[in-house]
Amino acid sequence: MLVTEVDGHWFAVTFDRGHSLLRHELLVSDFGLRTTANSLPPTGWQSVTTVSLRVPGRRTDQRLARPGDRGSFTVDVENEWTHTLGGVTSGDVVQALSGSEALRVRVPQSHRLPQLPDLLAHLLDRYRATDYRERFGFIDQVVPLSKGDPRCADLDQLITRRLHPGRGDGLTVVAPLDLDPESGLSFRLPGRRRPLHLDQLVHAASGSTKPLDIRVHVRDPDGSEIGTRPVREFLSAEAALDDGLPYVLSGGRWFAVARDYFRELKRILDTVPVINLELPKWYRYFTEETYNRQAADELSWLLLDRAPFRGLDRAHDLVEIADLVNPDMDFVF
Repeated sequence: MLVTEVDGHWFAVTFDRGHSLLRHELLVSDFGLRTTANSLPPTGWQSVTTVSLRVPGRRTDQRLARPGDRGSFTVDVENEWTHTLGGVTSGDVVQALSGSEALRVRVPQSHRLPQLPDLLAHLLDRYRATDYRERFGFIDQVVPLSKGDPRCADLDQLITRRLHPGRGDGLTVVAPLDLDPESGLSFRLPGRRRPLHLDQLVHAASGSTKPLDIRVHVRDPDGSEIGTRPVREFLSAEAALDDGLPYVLSGGRWFAVARDYFRELKRILDTVPVINLELPKWYRYFTEETYNRQAADELSWLLLDRAPFRGLDRAHDLVEIADLVNPDMDFVF
């Protein structure tokens, strides 16, 4: 590993597995991502890795055999954050690069170690540039916080106080989306024998010193344990610190959200018409099937839940076109 200073910034140049020796909480979290975004030409994209904000742990790797443009990749900017970008450049200093926190570069074979300061100065210049905003502006909308970021501890404290009954403003209890609570799963805390509902689960954990990190035992209907999850993965929350930025807890991880992103999202949502169908209450013990059946009976509406429309290929072409249909022919999902 080589450590050197360039224009007041310290760089660690690592080889083989040397990167694992670094304290990640001290690293610039988006150095590799932004430097790459500022360096790639319009047709230089070759790889994109995204991580879902809604499905914990789901990572999507997309890679082209030949470099292409932005349209060659699918990025859901509302539900995913971009973890890594990679591609080729047309420059003389760097031939290819990819990165998220760290940055991996390929330089010409003629490059020699004495030229390292010039290379690092070039990369620092690329990091500071704003060229990326034209084609990669979405990388600023949602930025994950590293585990060592001191803001995480402050945000955890805010959420921990909300776990107590009556203080749950901006806090929602949800099952991780890769777990289906309607499939008969049960949840238990260490030292407790009785299964708990999701909302009971969080309140029961609130009396602990570090409730967000308690491991929840998840069991399938026959009682077999299928794994454990920390309580934080069962929470969706919004919070704010003194810096004025909005933060979101999703999938057990904190994200900083750009101020402009929420404003633009609100502007879009304000254009959506609000329709009051006066639907009956949905009680927490209802499944989707139970609710739809009872709503159809109570309102005398047509029930289409679990009654898929069959297309030309009757064996495979099945589409559930709605849950309910009212007399005005409104399709309700």
